[in-house]
Amino acid sequence: MANTAIGAPVLKPSIEVSSLIVTVGDMFDNAGINAERALFRSPFPGTKGNVSLSAIKKAAAKVGVVNFEDRGLERVSVKRQGIIVKQQDIKIAIIEDLTNRGLLNDSTYGEIVFNENIGDFYADLSNKPLVLVDLKYYPRAQSFNAFIQISGENKIRNINGTLSILANVPHLIKSLQTGAIISSSDVELRLVSYRFAQGNGFTDLDQIIGKQIRRATRKGVMLSPKDVIEPELIARSSFVTLYYRNGPLTLTIKGQALNSAAKGELVSVLNLTSKNIVQAMAIAPGTVEINATPLEIAKPKG
Repeated sequence: MANTAIGAPVLKPSIEVSSLIVTVGDMFDNAGINAERALFRSPFPGTKGNVSLSAIKKAAAKVGVVNFEDRGLERVSVKRQGIIVKQQDIKIAIIEDLTNRGLLNDSTYGEIVFNENIGDFYADLSNKPLVLVDLKYYPRAQSFNAFIQISGENKIRNINGTLSILANVPHLIKSLQTGAIISSSDVELRLVSYRFAQGNGFTDLDQIIGKQIRRATRKGVMLSPKDVIEPELIARSSFVTLYYRNGPLTLTIKGQALNSAAKGELVSVLNLTSKNIVQAMAIAPGTVEINATPLEIAKPKG
């Protein structure tokens, strides 16, 4: 044991630090006025190592700590605290960046594959252990270069890989006949290439459920807007009820539709009493509403 004066610094057998530098205060109890002075660099975040007594003496002497109690120790274990940065954390940072750019949304998904197994990183204890400094995305090649900064490292790492943007689009899970109304039990969302989805007319469930399918379609087919129409409320040649409303006044007249129509579409209707043809709007199955005057509705043709 070294000869020391009363109140001299006392060497610790092991220490744990969170910063880049090991100070006198980290290494010694009773460090005194030299507590904030730097001794040497700490290990990488999340790792530990041993420092020999001779190395400690040399470093301490340079900052004016000549006499200290070494407790008979031959080495000191130094551990640096850290946060593990996993591959998934990097993927999340990339996805967030693409979402902020508007390239991804609730209906799309980015599938990332790194070109090599990059493993995990250890970052300093920090509110931002990982910072995505820059991201270069090449849509045609479906590739990217991500430049990341790990807290506690001086260098910026360049990580590259492939990025496939996929879209969740409706697919039929049962075959449907022409004119069938699509319900939620008829479809499910499946991931396909975003390019493929765009080329076929990208859509989502809200544009499909409750609509009428144009033609017989087999199970497993991806649906697009061109495959559906608004449900037909009025069938051609069917008998309908014509409504005319004007304040408290409501007139109803029987008629026959001369064309089919979905909700909100115009339909030509033959007034079965007057034989006049009027234009009306489809509002419900078998029901249309007209804006003509009562006289125009009721008067006989000619």
